Amino acid sequence: MGQLGATRGSNRFKDRSIIFVQGVLHKTEEYYTEKNKAISKRRYMSIEDISVKPVDKTRRFRDPAIEIVKQLDMLVDYSQEFKRGSQRDNSKDVNGKIYIFHKDKIFLSKLNIKFPSSKMVSWIPMNILESKIDNKQNNSAIKAIKNTILELIPKPIKTYEELKVRSNLDKKVFSNTFNKPDIQAFIESNGYNVKQKGRNKYLESAVQSA
Repeated sequence: MGQLGATRGSNRFKDRSIIFVQGVLHKTEEYYTEKNKAISKRRYMSIEDISVKPVDKTRRFRDPAIEIVKQLDMLVDYSQEFKRGSQRDNSKDVNGKIYIFHKDKIFLSKLNIKFPSSKMVSWIPMNILESKIDNKQNNSAIKAIKNTILELIPKPIKTYEELKVRSNLDKKVFSNTFNKPDIQAFIESNGYNVKQKGRNKYLESAVQSA
């Protein structure tokens, strides 16, 4: 079941237990700030700080009250989308998987509590991931590794040495670039796991290692 929004009220996917959410249901930081202001005004509370800060690669409000409002609002929105599938059945815990384009660990943990039998899988759609890598400025190394991986597909095993030679990168540059989160996500999205045999690392097809 692919979720692209605009599915509210539809029962077409009620028997599906695997959901892909492509996109982020985020209403802007201004919306969450204003919503919290409305709540705080009713409670005769004042808001001092509406700024944000990066925490675990996620933008969070410095004021915990605003962050809570944002988390709860998003929880409602995502839950409504999930309930287009078999997760709509509140009478039992529905086993399934939900692939979600999100990296907020706190938010994902809240979704796991609400849907305990459905595994939340953080993922990045391939077209978005490739675009993100291609648009990186002044970083030809990460693009070289990405293109090399694409050229070698669908060979079942690709050694680090083969990737390094084909990408024409210095050993240190290759090693540092290969460990970047975007490349690791790209590897996983293409169906490969990183394996180690002695001191040597290589990539193995996830299907082969299953």
